[in-house]
Amino acid sequence: MKKQNYISLFFILLFLVICYFPLFLHLDQLPLRLWDEGRRAVNAFEMAQNGNFLVTHYAGEPEMWGTKPPFLIWCQVFWIKILGYNELAIRLPAALAGLMTILGLVLFSRKILKRPMIGIFAALVLLTTRGFISEHMTRSGDFDALLTLWTTAFLLVFFVWLNRIKNQESIDKNQKLVYLIALFITLAALTKSIAAFFFLPGMFLYALFQKQLILILKSKHTWFAVLGVIFAVGGFYVLREQFNPGYLEAV
Repeated sequence: MKKQNYISLFFILLFLVICYFPLFLHLDQLPLRLWDEGRRAVNAFEMAQNGNFLVTHYAGEPEMWGTKPPFLIWCQVFWIKILGYNELAIRLPAALAGLMTILGLVLFSRKILKRPMIGIFAALVLLTTRGFISEHMTRSGDFDALLTLWTTAFLLVFFVWLNRIKNQESIDKNQKLVYLIALFITLAALTKSIAAFFFLPGMFLYALFQKQLILILKSKHTWFAVLGVIFAVGGFYVLREQFNPGYLEAV
């Protein structure tokens, strides 16, 4: 057992080293880009300065050009407090989101599919895909890597939940999963607004195909979860409008 544990640890460390090079190597080498990344960096800088975690600011005024919710900015401010005002603090949330997405695929394949190599190959595909390792994604201070993390998470949990529920009793037994789905959808919405909901039609069709849609719609936990998402996401927009009149119109 000890030998097997050491071998497993070796391969885990090797995999993390492989992840390091495309995700983190020279992450802070390039200066901040003038497009979205630079504007998000200003939002994070001003939030760290003024302590207003509800209304993002640009040039001292409420941000009305980039109207997305501030979850990414919160993460950037967190790293600014630790690392200071630099490129690494702005880009680290996206890079870490990329790493968590990859580890999530590996864990899902090992625990749920019982075929860990599928997750490893999926991870290697992502690590060598320019659409994932590029500007606007895991190597810049933008929304999309975090959005990818949360949408991947709620889709994988949805798959697990749908395959575990067979009747009302099994829904009650696995109720934590539906609330976990709601949590990830909420985080996705607080990251990039309406983009969080693009997968919902596909989830609806998959549940219909699996002949579990009626069972899901009849469950009180489904509706509690839906209300939770509406309350959390809608609550942010209502509060932002109260402190920043005109925000909803800008959105």
